[in-house]
Amino acid sequence: MRRQGISGPSPSFFGGNLQERNNLRKEAMLHDMQSLSHDIVPRLMPDYVQWSQTYGKSFVFWWGIEPRLAIYDLEHIKELLSSKHMYSLGRSRLQQEGVMHFIGKGLLMANGDTWTHQRRVVAPAFHVEKLKVLLNISFSCIIPGSTTSS
Repeated sequence: MRRQGISGPSPSFFGGNLQERNNLRKEAMLHDMQSLSHDIVPRLMPDYVQWSQTYGKSFVFWWGIEPRLAIYDLEHIKELLSSKHMYSLGRSRLQQEGVMHFIGKGLLMANGDTWTHQRRVVAPAFHVEKLKVLLNISFSCIIPGSTTSS
């Protein structure tokens, strides 16, 4: 990563950057928010804020023994999400085991061919016309007699 110009905080041998992350988050929670604001990222994720200010819009940090790449550049994010190879990279074993009890083995945690198959199965449910119908139903439940314009 460093050869590609991407750096990040130095990890400890086994814990990666977890201890530094935890310390930054504890410190952020010690103080009350100065005002009511929707800008809650510095309070909830001070590690990402500090590291992005120090290392730029893309940086690598370590979650234990696994490297993680954080990307904040909108163009890079669009390019990554539109890539047909994006989901063939897969989720790490730690990611899969860590959330399996909460979200199962569905589309969010699938890899490779399994992801492709599951995506193909659910795609018709998210067709624009079907979403418009659901939106109209939602609006009519919230405000009786209302619908959206088609």
